[in-house]
Amino acid sequence: MVIGAPDLVIEILSKSTAVYDKGAKKDNYEKNGVREYWLIDPRNKSIEVYDLSQQRYQLVAYQEETGLVSSVALEGFVLDLAQIFA
Repeated sequence: MVIGAPDLVIEILSKSTAVYDKGAKKDNYEKNGVREYWLIDPRNKSIEVYDLSQQRYQLVAYQEETGLVSSVALEGFVLDLAQIFA
């Protein structure tokens, strides 16, 4: 059984789910207190990182194709985009 919201949710966008993931799903996670929300877009080779601040998501990182993206909520969790989008 899971109680409470997770610290981090990562969504991988697809053509059929992108609108839902960026809209209603993001709003639902925000409302329910998910601390951090990542959107990975394989088509654009990009990652957006949102952090929950004052009950609203703020975009704290955006990276395309290469570079490192770090989690705010999970100390030490870092993704290398070159390895993801290789």
